[in-house]
Amino acid sequence: MIRRIRKREVKVKGKGEKAKFMNKLTLFWILIFSFQIFSQERAVALKFDEFTRNKEKQYWKIDISETSRIKRFALELKKNPQMKGAVIKYDSRKQLYNVDERKNNDNDLGVFDWELEQNGVSENRVIKIFGGIRENESYEFWLLPKDAQIPKPMPHFQNSQIVYCPQIETYWKRNNLKNSPVEFSSEIKKLLPSTSISYKWIVSNGKIISGETDKKMLLDLNSVSESKVAVKLVIEGINPECKNDFLSIVPIIAFPYKWDEFDNSYNENIKMRLHYLAEELKESPNLEVKLFYYPSRFDPLKSQARTIKDLNKGMTFSGFSPEKITIEFGGYRDEVMFELWVYPKGMESPKPTPTVDAKFVKFPAKNKRN
Repeated sequence: MIRRIRKREVKVKGKGEKAKFMNKLTLFWILIFSFQIFSQERAVALKFDEFTRNKEKQYWKIDISETSRIKRFALELKKNPQMKGAVIKYDSRKQLYNVDERKNNDNDLGVFDWELEQNGVSENRVIKIFGGIRENESYEFWLLPKDAQIPKPMPHFQNSQIVYCPQIETYWKRNNLKNSPVEFSSEIKKLLPSTSISYKWIVSNGKIISGETDKKMLLDLNSVSESKVAVKLVIEGINPECKNDFLSIVPIIAFPYKWDEFDNSYNENIKMRLHYLAEELKESPNLEVKLFYYPSRFDPLKSQARTIKDLNKGMTFSGFSPEKITIEFGGYRDEVMFELWVYPKGMESPKPTPTVDAKFVKFPAKNKRN
């Protein structure tokens, strides 16, 4: 009887050890397969570049450094056609626009799309992501291998922490004469309706006639001897984290005054500049205009004929009366150039400024001059 019991115990014990062994073997194979799965290389997104934009820069403008970054990003995508790209944009904590408006604004990254397309990367290869809020407007460029997950944005602030700053601007007339006061006006954009503000104008020279604490200010320049005046508008009452002033450097015209200097690199150049000057001078009837034209020394006859033709078209388009403007040959330069001068009636007119002596001008052989 005792022997039978012991044999049963041995059999049970053997079955238990066999079960333990099978469990261990199963666990071993599970570990092997898991190791193989996790040891396989998994595609991950690669951060290619990250940068913060200039605080003063408008979102639709791109500077040279940003253009070079976009070019490098585009080049990398072209070298790896199987990859896609991602651009994550973070808005500044201090901004002019409602965050929901910016999130849904397709133009926000449109300028980047244009630069990428100019460098051979189509718009559908780049995913655009609004990343939330950081201290300053910033961007991340990512490379996405096949099957890689889109990177998750990493904002630094909640929407409730945004500071909405108004935009302060001042305007004045370009034609600032010493013998007449200059009016400055201001515009405060994106100001919250509940904000109560006050104005304070500060000038480096001249005398404020009126409006020192108003939206508009009148400045007397009679006592000014410098060629420029600094005018600052300070706005009190806005969020202390926001920039609350706007500085303008205002040139003071001394006569005779060179209003403009330009070439004829495109057909509409002369027309538009004469038109702009004619509009500006409507409020200054006591001023006269002299235009000097300088033909090219390399092709003087043809360039002079073309110049006169372009000037006639420009005069007709701009509406200048013959009594208001004097057109004069100014000599020769390397390339065709124009100068526009303004001066009061009765004042001695300006002198031309050629840069090439006539003996170095290349006339055709049959028309060669002594």
